[in-house]
Amino acid sequence: IIKLIEIMKISGKVLNVGDGDAIIIIAQKGNDNLLIVIDGGNKSYGQKVLIEVKKICDEYNKKAPDLIVCTHYDSDHIAGIITLVDEFKNDIKDIWIHQPRGVIKESLKTAPKVLEYIYNKSGMLNFNEHVLYQNYLAAPKFNEYRYIIESVGQLNELISLIKKYKIPTQEPIAGVCKIINWDEIKVIGPTQEYYDKVFDKQDNLLQIFQEEYDDLILENAKNKPLLISNPCEMLKKVSNITPTNKASAVIRFDCEDGKYLFTADAGIESLKNTLGYPESIKNMKFLKIPHHGSNNNISKELIDLINPEIAFNSGKNHEDPEVILCLKSNTNRIVKTTKELGDLEF
Repeated sequence: IIKLIEIMKISGKVLNVGDGDAIIIIAQKGNDNLLIVIDGGNKSYGQKVLIEVKKICDEYNKKAPDLIVCTHYDSDHIAGIITLVDEFKNDIKDIWIHQPRGVIKESLKTAPKVLEYIYNKSGMLNFNEHVLYQNYLAAPKFNEYRYIIESVGQLNELISLIKKYKIPTQEPIAGVCKIINWDEIKVIGPTQEYYDKVFDKQDNLLQIFQEEYDDLILENAKNKPLLISNPCEMLKKVSNITPTNKASAVIRFDCEDGKYLFTADAGIESLKNTLGYPESIKNMKFLKIPHHGSNNNISKELIDLINPEIAFNSGKNHEDPEVILCLKSNTNRIVKTTKELGDLEF
């Protein structure tokens, strides 16, 4: 008797959630299937993501997603996941999320108290909390700084809900995190070594908030060139991004028709530190462009190596035209953006 080898196929949607990620995937192999959600956009898109996920659940007769992936801690990725967890509760079979440690863990205690003090002027602040509060007051743009502090509150809420509903979790670490009988779904970044290296560089709590704030201000203030003659030559060779983005989970699906690469907000250094680089990201069928198409996360060298047949971007203000135009310079490549076309199907 010859046993046929079952090869995985995937299909799905990259939802239009502004400068955020919310990706719904159906993986199929023989008679088995998995419903996977990678990130959930920011809070304002929570209901949109929920409606789309419920449609897929009904279509495939599922109570909830089999897997939800929280690639990293930014609000434009985790806030919508809160909506999903609150809806589907312990029917969710697994959640991949990094466990807070070090200054990240410390921030979960500090940020909520600072917000309470900002809003109500109640409570007493310790030294770390007072430093964060004073830095908030000194920030040129209060709303952006508050957004950073509030994102920690959302992370706190998400972790609390996961514990409340006793949902199994794994950390998305390369070579460690797996789905039984689905070896074709691989976490290739970050490795544990790279993850520890990224967060070991942070000396104090204020640093993590300041880096996130500076990154947000920089992205919002970028001038978009109107005329670009050599877009690939405009791409950076080194990423200057926050540790949170550097540590984004990078996931590859090895499918019947090729390899699909989902990069969240990973940067140039992150991709070069994936497990098995450069083979790990070479000649992909599909690329979800890193960090909403920002010219701070992908180089011409990496585009040439990844060499995707299809490249999708989920972005709005972060999207830099030189990134999209460089990808489009290969005329055989299909390049689509949510900014131009709305929800994208693959």
